[in-house]
Amino acid sequence: MIEEKNQEIKENNMRKKIWCVFLLVVFLLMASFTNSVNAAYDEDYDSYSNDDSYSSCFNDKEYKLISNYLTNANDDYYKNTYYSDNRENIIDYDIEIHVNKDASMDVKEKITVNALGDEIRHGIYRDFPTQYKNKTVSFKINDVTLDDEDVKYTTESVSRGVRIKIGSSNEYVSEGIHTYVIDYTTERQMFFEEDYNELYWNLIGSGWNFDIEECSARIYFPKGTKILEDDIKAYVGAYGYSEESDDVYWYVDNEESCVYFNVFHEIPSQSAFTIVIRAEKGTIAEPTLWQRFRWFMQDNAMFVFILVGMIGLGIWQFFIWKKHGKDPEKNVIIPKYYPPEGMNVGDVKYMDTMGSTNRILEATLISLATKGFLKFEKENKKKSVMTIVRVPDKNIYEDKEKVSAIEREVFMAIGSRQELEYSDYFYKTIQRLQNKIKNELSEKYDNKLKEVEKAEETLEKERESATKNNSELENAELQIKKANKILGLSEVKGPGVIVTLKDSKTNSANVLNINDLLVHDLDVLSVINELKNAGAEAISINDQRIISTTAISCEGNVININGEKVGVPFTIKAIGLPESLDALSRPGGYLEILKRYGIEAELKKSNDITIPKYTGKIEFKYGKSVK
Repeated sequence: MIEEKNQEIKENNMRKKIWCVFLLVVFLLMASFTNSVNAAYDEDYDSYSNDDSYSSCFNDKEYKLISNYLTNANDDYYKNTYYSDNRENIIDYDIEIHVNKDASMDVKEKITVNALGDEIRHGIYRDFPTQYKNKTVSFKINDVTLDDEDVKYTTESVSRGVRIKIGSSNEYVSEGIHTYVIDYTTERQMFFEEDYNELYWNLIGSGWNFDIEECSARIYFPKGTKILEDDIKAYVGAYGYSEESDDVYWYVDNEESCVYFNVFHEIPSQSAFTIVIRAEKGTIAEPTLWQRFRWFMQDNAMFVFILVGMIGLGIWQFFIWKKHGKDPEKNVIIPKYYPPEGMNVGDVKYMDTMGSTNRILEATLISLATKGFLKFEKENKKKSVMTIVRVPDKNIYEDKEKVSAIEREVFMAIGSRQELEYSDYFYKTIQRLQNKIKNELSEKYDNKLKEVEKAEETLEKERESATKNNSELENAELQIKKANKILGLSEVKGPGVIVTLKDSKTNSANVLNINDLLVHDLDVLSVINELKNAGAEAISINDQRIISTTAISCEGNVININGEKVGVPFTIKAIGLPESLDALSRPGGYLEILKRYGIEAELKKSNDITIPKYTGKIEFKYGKSVK
């Protein structure tokens, strides 16, 4: 029908000149008449819109009939009248919502657009958010139409939701007025508080690239639902806008348990239309414990999967360890020690005690026993005397590498059986063996012991020298750290002040020189100089360390510090005695001068300030060290 109307207009434009003149005169007369009628209507409408009793001008049935009539009349107007606006926009956005008893919502969005082939060529798309901070809502499309006829559409995942793309890349949308209808069902949109149920809903999201001339909405709750009229709110504005709109008209039909919303002014692109409706509890079923559990599993599927996997893995590892991982009980572990190559136990004992021969004979007898040449016996438990017995068929001279000369000497000095109890013969034998062992070990190791003692003396001297050098090194390190603090090559912490400088907010039309409203490099330099005069030990500007070679210069609307471009606000940190640095804010100081020009200057004391180190390079091309 719209295409036929457009074709008819084109044919009319091609008629004879005389008919064009005639139509032009008729058009001017009709335009004049329409303007006079609209002016009268606007005056009447303004008188109603400015009246505080707007919501009570009509009873429930009258308001409902008028609202439905206006909605249907707008639809017929857009469909049957040629729309002459030369911009591509949304002419009317109508939403109808039915909140069901199970808290699900059936939504029908009717979007009337003026397509000119600029952005609306193949169709439109609508983004629907499904993922929120603490939940994921359902979204099911029931039907999509274009001008009351089925139309192709596809869905795709986008950030935090689903995108409905209405139209086909193989087909173009003709220029003119078109109406898209999206019918869908969604869940988990209601909020169930202790004293009421709440619907917090974006009737129009902030993602539209078109201006919206008019918007209307009807939200039906289950019959018998008591709407809390004092808690109804509406917001129109860009994302994050939080002030309640006073130009959104709403009305509650208690008989139908319905809330009507109308916005008669244009909603700019990238703006949202949000409503808040609260109703008494009792008509909408709250989710059961099982539903809440199912939704929790759905919202946290990844974390639940990981947790169950870790628990399952732990159980599986426990049974595997139970079956295969337990070590059998072990026998008693006895450590075995062997002397170094070329030495026997007597040699080790002599060296370890630095020349003592005490108990070397006993160690030698035990060594012969471990090598299988001797054994110790007791005739009975009551007798406390131990007997040393030679092992039969053992020749001490066959394995010279296994037995040392001292061990052979001890072995030959013992008879076939020797009781370990006091006797004159046994005492003399022991004395002779001990003297022989001492002489042989002294001759073999005394020189080496002297070398060890000399080495220990040398080592002790080296330790003393190293300790002295360490003390000198510590002093040098302290001097280096102190120098680094002065040069700005190390991070420093301590008490001080923080100065913040911002450009003036004064209207530039009220001053002769706009530069007086800005923070310049000379202002920053003046503040730095006053801080140094007040005893500042370390200073930084926006975390740029100020050192002796730091240059501060203006570059356009920013300041260059250490080769880095820094803009307002300027945060100047200074470490020193806070009471002395606070002199910067004294009467007649530079901060007071800046404030006279409207510059925002603030000084704050702090006991914990951190100033970073200078990270650039310090090069001396001409300066030479003087010895």
